[in-house]
Amino acid sequence: MTGETKSSTGKDQIKPKCRIAELEQFKCVPVVGANGYTRVHCTPIPRIFRICPNRPAVEITTLVNVDPHTGEYIITSDTMNTMPRTMAWRDMNMSASD
Repeated sequence: MTGETKSSTGKDQIKPKCRIAELEQFKCVPVVGANGYTRVHCTPIPRIFRICPNRPAVEITTLVNVDPHTGEYIITSDTMNTMPRTMAWRDMNMSASD
């Protein structure tokens, strides 16, 4: 989304345009049929990301709603402008229980 904001100098600045990307993962489990054969049953898990120039990609799946009639994603301007709580990989550490 492109938008204008006032900088500290009072001049308008154009925010870079972000794009949305969808990645589809699958959760698969083995299922044993009545005939004794095992087959794999997979369920798709859609994941939605906001990708902005010069910033890391951010997963926004939990912030996106789905239209129950069309299946289309509903992405509000708040979703595009709000950063979910994140942490850089370099700042992550293992918890004591791991």
